[in-house]
Amino acid sequence: ACDDDANQLERRLPPGSYFLFVDGYQGSAGSFDLTVQRETLVLPPADLCDTAPLLGLDGNNHGETSGSTASMGDEYGSSCGGAGAADAAHAVQLSQRGRMRARLTPAFDGRIHLHGANCLAEELACGVNQLTSGSLPAGTYNIVVDGSWEQARGDYTLSVDLDLASPNETCALAEPVALDASGHAELQG
Repeated sequence: ACDDDANQLERRLPPGSYFLFVDGYQGSAGSFDLTVQRETLVLPPADLCDTAPLLGLDGNNHGETSGSTASMGDEYGSSCGGAGAADAAHAVQLSQRGRMRARLTPAFDGRIHLHGANCLAEELACGVNQLTSGSLPAGTYNIVVDGSWEQARGDYTLSVDLDLASPNETCALAEPVALDASGHAELQG
């Protein structure tokens, strides 16, 4: 980070070691006073995928939640935008193979992206205020609500619908067919 106008820097940084350099503008030199202050942040649960709240689903496999990215940091980017913007994560549990549809209704220019349990790993889907995944195996997934640019933050509503696969919809879910001694089987569907 750099600042030559306000003579003040405020940055949210992950744990680690950092170096601070003071330099004169266009070769100027002289004495200076330097004050460094560290604050320990208490992050909201939705700020990180590791602590993302689980989105509850009703009997129709629909879930909805509201939140705000106003106090969140920028933890995740995506292929459809969001680098530098505040983001919030919500976990969704698929009990069996299925597809996920998510809709974002933000009070800002929003983006939405889908990841597995690790939000730093592969992005599974991304969109401007909505996304639809391909077929996903059972497991935990994270939906990240993001802004399109650094100042895009604020209140939002996130809606999720799951289309769970029925038996025989995919090879992985296919029910075995027992053949009789002559190699025949009778199926009804």
